[in-house]
Amino acid sequence: MKPLNTKERDSSFWIFVLFFTLSVTLITAVVSFNFIIPKKQYAELKVQLKEYDAFKAKQSGFMSQIDAINLKLKEYNTPGAAQTFLLKDISNKNIELETSLQKDKVTNGVYNKIIENNNIMLSLKAELNGANKQLSEANGVLRECEEDNRKIEKELKEKREKK
Repeated sequence: MKPLNTKERDSSFWIFVLFFTLSVTLITAVVSFNFIIPKKQYAELKVQLKEYDAFKAKQSGFMSQIDAINLKLKEYNTPGAAQTFLLKDISNKNIELETSLQKDKVTNGVYNKIIENNNIMLSLKAELNGANKQLSEANGVLRECEEDNRKIEKELKEKREKK
């Protein structure tokens, strides 16, 4: 005994199989994309994190060197400091910083400005030191002149009193 509506049944069966396959494929694709896309994003984030860590390490190393130079610059003005030695040491540290920088990075412009400012500050400190020496010499000459002036005034008073 064969059913009368076999064509309709076969057609309904194949439509069901088609829609079932499409829905299973769609669900499988969504679930697989749910796992694949985050893995790619995670890998990209890992690369960015490594780049950031390298940048941060470079920056902290640079800043520690800048701090060492700043300490030497503060030491430069202390009385009794070996200023020629400090001048050479600071210049050498600035040269080391300049050679350690890579030329193609954008942030190196800021670093180069810091190094340039340190060099300017060092030259200004040297000029200030020279000016301080000239000032102390001028003060010494002024004291000598004042003493001579006092002696001359005293001698004049004595001569006037004798008359």
